[in-house]
Amino acid sequence: MTELTSSERRALTLAAALAVMGAAARLGMGPGPEAWSWRPASATTAAGGALDSVRAAVDRSVARARRAARPLASGERLDPNRVDAAELRRLPGIGPVTARAVVRDREESGPFEDREALLRVPGIGPATLARIGPHLALPSRPPGRGEVGRRLDLNRATEAELRALPGIGPHLARAVVRFRRREGGFGTVEELLEVPGVGPARLAAIRDRVRAGPR
Repeated sequence: MTELTSSERRALTLAAALAVMGAAARLGMGPGPEAWSWRPASATTAAGGALDSVRAAVDRSVARARRAARPLASGERLDPNRVDAAELRRLPGIGPVTARAVVRDREESGPFEDREALLRVPGIGPATLARIGPHLALPSRPPGRGEVGRRLDLNRATEAELRALPGIGPHLARAVVRFRRREGGFGTVEELLEVPGVGPARLAAIRDRVRAGPR
């Protein structure tokens, strides 16, 4: 039997080690390419910052959900001109869509002067207002001179009273009053369709709340 020299033994050992490493790589064992790859420190920092942003967003969402689920305390009242959508959801019958609509309306049309002004917000009708009224930090408006029964007289209502109708903001309320002055009043409720900005859908939303009284 021929004896291997020390150099030959080292070469054979190295060859065997390389063969084992090759087999391990083919089997998916050992370190992957990520372990040997180089990534700049800025990439790692950016990834950490993005993760922190996600965590912060989740924390904010959880906090809003907790606030929205917190029941109103006895005698507690909310000011719809100040609280955010999460707080508004604490009111009975107010979901996320309506809460956001309240915030959007006050940003676009100005603050709510009284409880009845909330009727201009899509999704809030007389029944909902009756439920949330006792929990609002707003005064309740006495019947105005333009109200006859439960309907608003288009020929006598003020701009403020018209703004309380669902979907009627300051711009449309002024347009209704201008039309009334120019035309001498409304003969029928359907004549509201002649006011710029009032379409069939908006008319359908307020038809049962208005009337055309004597001019």
